[in-house]
Amino acid sequence: MAATAEVLCFGPAWEVTLFLAAFSHLGPLRLGVAALLALEVDTPKRNAAAHILLVCATPLGNPAIAFVIGATIAIALRRRPAELWITAIPAALMISEPAGRAKG
Repeated sequence: MAATAEVLCFGPAWEVTLFLAAFSHLGPLRLGVAALLALEVDTPKRNAAAHILLVCATPLGNPAIAFVIGATIAIALRRRPAELWITAIPAALMISEPAGRAKG
């Protein structure tokens, strides 16, 4: 019944639910948008939340790169360079990630 419900609900797009590669962009997109929304208000708690969201989005896929760059621009527009720690660690994780894959 579950397979029939899938075909009925999704129509010709039912194949998308079988392949996890189609969902690989949803995680970084959701976390990245949440991080940018957290950066809208400049408070320490929201900055920490944005940092955690970006760190979580980094290993999930390449779309996280755009959100780290966007968050860096948002922080630069605030003219507070001391807050660049929010994006420094996710950027460092992205830079060091290919080296970790090569070893394994």
